Amino acid sequence: MSEASDARNKVVLDLARDFFDAVKGRKDWHPFAQMRTRKVKVAPNIPDFQSFEILRTRNPGNGRDPDQMRVVLLKITLGGTERMKLQVVPGEILAVREVDWEPCQKCDGVGKTDNEEVCSKCRGTGRIELQPPRMPERGTESYEHDNEHAVWGICPASFKFAAGERKLVKL
Repeated sequence: MSEASDARNKVVLDLARDFFDAVKGRKDWHPFAQMRTRKVKVAPNIPDFQSFEILRTRNPGNGRDPDQMRVVLLKITLGGTERMKLQVVPGEILAVREVDWEPCQKCDGVGKTDNEEVCSKCRGTGRIELQPPRMPERGTESYEHDNEHAVWGICPASFKFAAGERKLVKL
């Protein structure tokens, strides 16, 4: 693996760890989520768990860009009640890169025009907010900008149980 992919994977693994720590501790997980879900009030699509272990990342496949999206493989410990015995279950969740702004075309990202002290389109920020945020996509005009300014986030609705062995925890 290259240094760039190692660095990318470390960022994604750390982000996933922070996200699951927040969910487990019932703290604010929004700062670790993908941009389009940061204002969502609904809880992540993850069953209650007692502990977790982040294992590794992998290519998402299906033609998706591995530099903009990664699958995070993990194990979570469920149960511990009269109805459900304590068990370790494999799971996976997506991490994606998104950007939520682009330079204002009216003022070329400066914030003011020749005619105006403050650009009326971007209100002097030089940025136009994107709704919804977008993932950098190779071959598009905005790819260089998007790739440079995109940030990683965990997709809270993407959690699913992965194929693999469920192991009962022996006490």
